[in-house]
Amino acid sequence: MKRIILLSLLVLSSNHIFSQGIDFEHSNWDEIKAKAKTEKKLIFVDVYTDWCAPCKKMSKEVFPIKELGDYYNPRFVSVKIDAEKGEGIALAKKYGVISYPTFLFLDATGKLLHITSAYADKDAMIELAKTAQNPKKRFTVLDDEFNKGNRDKDFIKKYLSQLIKLGGETDNKLGIYLNSLPQKEVFTKHTYELIHKYAFNIKSIPFEILINNFDSFSKIIPEKKLINKISKRYILTQSHHVGAGFAEKYVDTTVIPFLRTTNYPYKDKLIAQIEINYLKNCQKYKEAIDRIIPFLEQYASDDFDLIMDHIGIANYSPIDLKSDTLKEFITWSNKTILIRPQNMDAHIMNMKLNLTSKNYNQAIKQAVIVVDLGNKSDDPLKKLHAYFMAAKTYSQANDKSTALKLAKKSQAICTKHKEKINSYYLNSVDELIKKLSS
Repeated sequence: MKRIILLSLLVLSSNHIFSQGIDFEHSNWDEIKAKAKTEKKLIFVDVYTDWCAPCKKMSKEVFPIKELGDYYNPRFVSVKIDAEKGEGIALAKKYGVISYPTFLFLDATGKLLHITSAYADKDAMIELAKTAQNPKKRFTVLDDEFNKGNRDKDFIKKYLSQLIKLGGETDNKLGIYLNSLPQKEVFTKHTYELIHKYAFNIKSIPFEILINNFDSFSKIIPEKKLINKISKRYILTQSHHVGAGFAEKYVDTTVIPFLRTTNYPYKDKLIAQIEINYLKNCQKYKEAIDRIIPFLEQYASDDFDLIMDHIGIANYSPIDLKSDTLKEFITWSNKTILIRPQNMDAHIMNMKLNLTSKNYNQAIKQAVIVVDLGNKSDDPLKKLHAYFMAAKTYSQANDKSTALKLAKKSQAICTKHKEKINSYYLNSVDELIKKLSS
């Protein structure tokens, strides 16, 4: 009798554990819709793939939460669909799923009510469910409003914000909105902020409006902010095309010819940046290095970020810099220190360049400053970086005793903040100490 009672308790216990979190059905799509209709519930769909890390994290850490199950199970028929297998392929295509995980909220007929993408914690998932149940807040309602001509400023901001969360194409919708405005309303802080946040395609209408009306926007937005926005977007787009394997065609036949037709006052500088960046990304280091000093002389002046970006090639290029070129790089590096004397990265760059040129005394002077700046920081990662880079410098300058002391301080930081330190640093510090101790 005791065995029977114990077995019953185990069964009840296992059923209780099994029912924790969201209960996902294992039926086909028609059966899911039929169940939702019978039980008068909405349908919740988790669209995932086998290779999606956030999807796996959702399944392991979020969906099993009891509070989430308590909210979803009485209100939704829930199902998980692999976007790359079986019925999931057609369903993902039907609902326009382009990123994972994507969460679909549907009525019992399969009509889309709300959609969103990306990892979400328990509270966010409950808010999503509440939104899906509210006819006034669903994304499909926003989409219908936009298509019917709602151009209210607050609505547009809300609409684009929702659209980008879904991984949707915001450039096109923003272009439609901007083209609907009277010209005097285009050149405002509000429209710039929309372009800044939601324009990604450099060939889109919002970006063309921005770049061809730079002078008008510069009256309401700081010029440097505008330049940075335009430059970074072009450089990032060009870098993406390098990764995709067709950057040369892209740069020669699309970006540069287009830029030359625009009214952008800094187009020559941007074209030169794109050409150098293209050479760096394609690992044509010699050609890139040959262009950097003339570029800096013509365009950099006291632009800290631009100088740092370009002289940084000395740290990863496999090509040894000629002595004259190295001296010029050091001169430009000295400028960055004058511009931002408390910037640790500027001192580290200078330290590395002096090491390369075998100016060990100057490299050590920079190492002392780097350690001092690191000690002033409350960020353990920054302090670790300072000690570690200084230790490597002393090591190369043949002061192994000081190098070992600094390396051990690095190790102590690694031990104290192990959960914040990546494996690269942990291994690198250990290897350096072994080398210095041998």
